[in-house]
Formats: sequence, C-alpha cells, structure tokens
Amino acid sequence: MKSVNILIEEVSPVKKRIICDVPWETVDNELKSIYRSIGKNASVPGFRKGKVPLNILRSRYQKEAESEAITNLVTKYYADAVRENNIPVVDQPSITQDGITPETDFAFTADVEVAPDIEPTDYAGLSLEKGEVKISKKMIQDRIDQVRNMYATMEAVADDRDAREGDHVIVDFTGVVDGFEREELVQKNFPVQLGSHNIFEEFETELTGAKKGDTKEIHLVIPDTFGSEELRGKSADFTVTVNDIREKRVPAFDEEFLKYFEKYETLDDLRNDIEKSLRDEEEARVKSELKEAVIDQLLERNEFEVPDVYVNRQIALMTYNAQRRMVGGGMDPDEAINLSPEMRQRFEAPAVRFVKASLILDEIAEKENITVGDEEIDGKMADFARMYGRDVASWKETEDGEKIRTRIADDLREEKTVDYIIEQATVKTVTRKKSKKEETAK
Repeated sequence: MKSVNILIEEVSPVKKRIICDVPWETVDNELKSIYRSIGKNASVPGFRKGKVPLNILRSRYQKEAESEAITNLVTKYYADAVRENNIPVVDQPSITQDGITPETDFAFTADVEVAPDIEPTDYAGLSLEKGEVKISKKMIQDRIDQVRNMYATMEAVADDRDAREGDHVIVDFTGVVDGFEREELVQKNFPVQLGSHNIFEEFETELTGAKKGDTKEIHLVIPDTFGSEELRGKSADFTVTVNDIREKRVPAFDEEFLKYFEKYETLDDLRNDIEKSLRDEEEARVKSELKEAVIDQLLERNEFEVPDVYVNRQIALMTYNAQRRMVGGGMDPDEAINLSPEMRQRFEAPAVRFVKASLILDEIAEKENITVGDEEIDGKMADFARMYGRDVASWKETEDGEKIRTRIADDLREEKTVDYIIEQATVKTVTRKKSKKEETAK
C-alpha cells in the first residue's frame, strides 16, 4: 500500500504550504468505512437496514460520503503533517482541493500562517536617552488649580447681570427646519457654557450679553459635525429663551479648602501630596518613553515578519476599545461601527509595532530566562481586586480571574524584560523638550 506523500513549502517566513497526496487505496478505504456507517441506518426500499449493497449506497449517498471523506482525510493528514514536521501554526489553514475522483489519488493543499522564528540580537548595550524628572512650581500650581476647579460650584448671577464668557446659560430652545419643528433641535433647561465651543457658534455669540428672561431668535446653518446626518448643512431657525445664568465659583486655596479632605491637616500636606502625585506621573511618563525608545532600537536591529492573524487580532482589539470610548462619550453606536474601516487603516501600523514588540520581548525573556513569580502575580492580582471591589481568593478561581492573572503575568514579564535591557544599556539623562500642546497651554 502506497504511503501518503507530504511536501512542505515555505511561502514566506510566516507562511507555509502543506501539499498532501493521499493514495486512492486510502481514500477508497475511507469511503467504504463511511458507507458502512451510513448503511447501518439507511432506509432503502427493498432492503433491510445494514444490508443495503454498496453500489446502492453509492448511488444515493455519494455526495454526502465524499464530503465526509474529504473532511476526515484533510483533518487527519493536515494534523499529521503539522505534528511530524513541528510546524508552529498560529491560525486555521486555508484548504484547496478538487474533490474525489475514482481510482485517482486525492490531493489537497493547506496554506497556513506560522509563528516567526526570531533570534533576537543586539539588545545589550543600547544607547538610550532618559527624560529628566523635574517638577516646577508652575506644574504644582496648575494642578492645585485643577483640584480647586473640581470643587467649584455653579451660582446664579444677579438678574440684571449680562451673560459673559465662562458663564453657564440655562436655556430652552426649539429649532425649525423647512418649516417644521424638529425633535432633534428641541431642548429644555439646556446648559450652554459660553466660550466652550461645545454648541453652535451662533448660540454663544447671541447669548453673550443676554440677561435672564431674554428670548433670542437665532438663524444658522447646521454644521457638518451635527449628530443627525439628515440635518447637516440645512438652514435652521431657533427660538432660545434664557432661564438662568450661572457662574462658576472656584474655592480659594486656603484653610477653608481643607474641609473637602480628611487626610490633610495643613495646606502644605496637600501641596506636598500634589507634588508627589506629579512626580509619580512624570516618572511613569519617563519610564514609558524609555520603553518606547528600547522598542524602537530593538525593531531597528531585528527585522522580521509577523503573521497577519496576529496583526488583525490587535487591530480588532484596538478598534473595539476605540469604539467603546466613542460610545461612552456619547457617539451613536452605529456611527461608531461605521468608522471601522477608517480605524483599521489608522491602527494597522501601531498594531504591527505592538505585535513585533511583544514577540521580540518574549523571545528575549526566554533567552535570558526572565520569569515572574507567583507572589508578584498575586500582589498585582490583589491590587486589581481592590480596584474592582472583588474578593481576590474567589476571583482567582473564576474564568475571568484566570484571564486577568495570565495578562498580569505577561505584562510583568514584559516589564521585567524591558528593565533588564535598560540595565544593560548606557542611559543618558536629558532635559525633555515640551510638546506643542504643552507649549500652547502655557
């Protein structure tokens, strides 16, 4: 009896083609086995169950039998080829075959993506620049002002006081398009913050200087960014009534301000804690930038391809997270879904980088025997449990807890690997250049 012939071709570093030729004798035996199984329960007029001749079964069940035989043969010999040749497949194969022809060997081709063979080099002795951690008085004061604003109150202004920038003007408004009042353009007690640019520009212009009780007639063209696509670009006439005007009052940074907190006895205690928080944030930022610099150099020195399936999974995850944030911010779910093609294009390069970074750091961890202990994982797990209000012991036993534990272990191992590379590197501390956004905010 002829043996099955298997040929492995390398299409690319991350793709292999398995060409399999199954002798007719093997195919015929598989078909006979399937027909015997069918014959046990087949109801054919003139024959008892289990006694139907093979030629009759063939005439009635050939299509079903050959389909099942193809599935069985492909499944068995594809799996054998992968196992016997140690092929590190990462996705389901794409199968090509032309069906079964009597007295002819059955051939099929399986194209499959495989894990890249990465041998990391040149990761010791990198030259890196590390941003300086420096907390200025302005940074502290800006954060103090942010905290003060968190406890600001909205107070009604005097009835004869004009609305000005920064005020919250509480209005009722009704919009008419093409002679009809539109539900999307009707609101009651709607807050308009003057100067925020969060509503139609004409609203802010006309309401600046208005007084409580005033009614304004406002004509505008609905902008292209409006939620209802049907109304975009249309002319609309609004009747806007001012119900109230409120101004934000920010508490002073004095002893009275401490009443909002239990943990601080003096303003210096609060100021010192704010400075510590800023320092922690800056150190985290510097560490993140240093990690990105490490990845940049690793990928420059180690070129390799990655399977499409890895990249597509990462793009899908990034798209899902982006859409969830959009919907959480008020976007219509269908509109967020419609942005998927655009997001796929935008996320492709970052996804490739993320996948490559994960793979090469994992290989370095293996090479350098970098591991994570149970105590380290349990410590992080306990932090997560406190964050989400879960009992850590019972959470660890759930499927969700197991997934979190695996993710923690992977993240800790990657973090330790980056730290190891940094320890082997020459690191120069430099003064960080401010971004355009930071310069603009000055």
